[in-house]
Amino acid sequence: MAVVSSGAIIQDTDFNNLRNRIAAIMGTGSGTTGYGQALASVTVAQGTVIDADHYNGLFTDITKAYAHQFGSLPTTLANVAVGDIIGANSSDGTSAAYQGINDIDAVLITVESNPLRSHSSQMTNEAKINNSRTSAWNGTIDHQVTVTFNDANHRRYFFNTGGEIRLRAGLTGGLSATAGTKDYDWRIMLSNMGTFKMSYNTTTVTGSGSGSAVGDRDLTTSNQLIGSKSGSGVYAENRYYIYARAPSSNQLLFTIQFQDNDIGDDRIVDAYTYRVDENVTGTLTSYVDQYRATGSYVSVASPGYLNSNTLWSWHHNILLL
Repeated sequence: MAVVSSGAIIQDTDFNNLRNRIAAIMGTGSGTTGYGQALASVTVAQGTVIDADHYNGLFTDITKAYAHQFGSLPTTLANVAVGDIIGANSSDGTSAAYQGINDIDAVLITVESNPLRSHSSQMTNEAKINNSRTSAWNGTIDHQVTVTFNDANHRRYFFNTGGEIRLRAGLTGGLSATAGTKDYDWRIMLSNMGTFKMSYNTTTVTGSGSGSAVGDRDLTTSNQLIGSKSGSGVYAENRYYIYARAPSSNQLLFTIQFQDNDIGDDRIVDAYTYRVDENVTGTLTSYVDQYRATGSYVSVASPGYLNSNTLWSWHHNILLL
């Protein structure tokens, strides 16, 4: 639906409505709208003549949002020069198409229909924090990471612009090159599971791990399982779990759990039967990365990352029968 008809005067209410709509996307917004960007456009007072600066401010905000979403500037919109009279669909300074208020509205409708869309060219994958363990372990060990945003809005902007928290892990060294060993199973398990990606409303995974329908918007103050991967064969009891919660409106807490639940084999020593489970050896590393809006059109500052618990606690699974 056109904002104005050809030959009609552009009212301040027409212009301000367009400005308020793009401000909900590019500015503070609420809920799943809002990129947290500085706006080039301004509202106008009643009786104000809409000039090139006013029009081009809208043009700038809308084209930046569009480029963030689709990776290129819209081809159906053009700015105007000082002295041009802004029309419904063109400017009489050049009689060029795509220089009218209705053209602004058409592109804005597309932007409003894709508030959570982001193009890969406007995003960057960044390594943020990790933790490694080189000593042998057994049982359960945790890597806990706290992600701190400036405030609740900063957290919204990060995910609204397509941001993701990404988690992965790997095991090297030890007996991980020897098929049939526990080290080998952990290495293959962690390699095959891929990378878990928590977005605003879901957690997906690039490999054979299991994601969930839990994203940033679903987090509460209690832990929720957002991703998992199990071992195979005789080591099917081994588990990799990711739990997430939001202790406050500007913080996320991820607990990455490595569970070596294999109970081992029975061994007889001096007439006593022991159940012994071998340790996991080699270097185990847990990684937390982020996928963040970094383009020249829309950019959101990185939150802070802290290892709030490292891979240190463990115990042997040895049971005297």
